[in-house]
Amino acid sequence: MREGMTDGMMAVIPPLMMLLAILLTLLPINLGENTTPHLEVIILFFWTIYRPLPVWVVLACGVLMDITSGVALGVYPAVYLLTTIVAQQLMTRLKSPSLWHLWGYFILVLVIFVLTLWLMVMLSHQGFVAWHRSQLFALGLTVALFPLFVYPLLSLLRWMHRHGYQLQSS
Repeated sequence: MREGMTDGMMAVIPPLMMLLAILLTLLPINLGENTTPHLEVIILFFWTIYRPLPVWVVLACGVLMDITSGVALGVYPAVYLLTTIVAQQLMTRLKSPSLWHLWGYFILVLVIFVLTLWLMVMLSHQGFVAWHRSQLFALGLTVALFPLFVYPLLSLLRWMHRHGYQLQSS
């Protein structure tokens, strides 16, 4: 048996990171616009590319966001699943993406995430929901933070791979 972490222990790292990102997203951080970046989308995008989360984890994280954010049940699970599908479809075109490719695709996925979330919230409220400046600020902040999260995540992924953790091909 290998020393250190087992495959089972390593397999819980992506879901735990998603849970941590959701909890950080829910913190009331005042960054001048009283908003928080979509950290969970960064984590969801990254692991969708390199080690897709099980569907039940994506759904459970979505339900957690629904409950804690006060939107109608089913909004976040649907948006997270769509985000995962879009990310997987985009990344099938690239064999070994550079950071620039990842960043560009992430921006596209993030815009689709935000627009879908907005539409789903409007449908659940049965009326128009106006955009706030803070939502645009959160979008820009998430885009700006992407490389700051991806570099450590790539290092973690390399470490996991060196220790025998097998990646799923997406």
